Amino acid sequence: MALQIEQLQIPGYEQVVTFRAEDFCCYIALHSTKLGPALGGCRVKPYSSEAEVLRDALRLSKAMSYKSSLAGLNFGGGKCCVMADTVTPEIMRQVGEAVNFFQGRYITAEDVGTSLADTAIAGEVTPYVARLDGSPMTARGVLAATMAAVRHLDQWDGLEVPLWVQGLGKVGMDVVRRLKGHPNLYVSDLRADRVTEAKALGAAELGETDRKFITVYLPCALGFVVTPGNVHTLTYSIICGAANNQLADDSYADVLRRGHVLYVPDFLANAGGVICSAYEAQEPYDQTACEAATDRLGDRVLEVLETAKHDGVAPLVAANRLAEARLY
Repeated sequence: MALQIEQLQIPGYEQVVTFRAEDFCCYIALHSTKLGPALGGCRVKPYSSEAEVLRDALRLSKAMSYKSSLAGLNFGGGKCCVMADTVTPEIMRQVGEAVNFFQGRYITAEDVGTSLADTAIAGEVTPYVARLDGSPMTARGVLAATMAAVRHLDQWDGLEVPLWVQGLGKVGMDVVRRLKGHPNLYVSDLRADRVTEAKALGAAELGETDRKFITVYLPCALGFVVTPGNVHTLTYSIICGAANNQLADDSYADVLRRGHVLYVPDFLANAGGVICSAYEAQEPYDQTACEAATDRLGDRVLEVLETAKHDGVAPLVAANRLAEARLY
């Protein structure tokens, strides 16, 4: 069945398109292609409404633009969000058709609700698909960002402070593996088998009484972990993780700053994945160069944190300004 296509006019976005068919509803938002083709994954979720799908596509595509800009990449930001209970081969083939609509201005990849196997099905229909697993680079970048934040505070000798990795999916578990042997590593996940795997790597399961001892919080599950209910009471020294949209509202960045909680903007901390996709798009893929670019996220984090301190603003404000200098 042919896709029904509707273009929406959304201020601040280059192109927003709805694709519909029987049992298929997809929104693809291109926030900016000023720096190059838009990169951004395909997210499949049981959204409660089409309005929620649109909000997610808009918010995430803008974050991808800022992420690529801050990382120094010549790529823009886009996102594909599909409303479905679960991913199916037919859905991914329809995603491939939708991606083709943009004729190379948008390159998709795996995201929440999709896997490399799923995006490979889309890749049977469209060439504009990233095929490498970006999670190792995302984990590598999160640790580079975390170490930079620790250096910026200059309060501890090294990274052996109490750390909590929340969420043990591909990225979170990779972070745990990279921290194997850390003496103060705590983890949590809704799945007991993942916690068991992390404990085999030397981590301890986080208990309620452990939270008050945590110095560095690495949220690596879904977002909105800083909420109206906890933003004024968080006592972590650093928040730096892979989850997208960690703040329920951007204004909370300044609340955290005034509460002496150093929040590393999520779209900077988790940029390793988009760096991987960018290097894959620049054939031939250079693994060594990709790793070096991901490691340089630490330098970028230090630049953002030092700029924020100098200007007396939250790191999120400083990061946005630096990203926008290339975007606008």
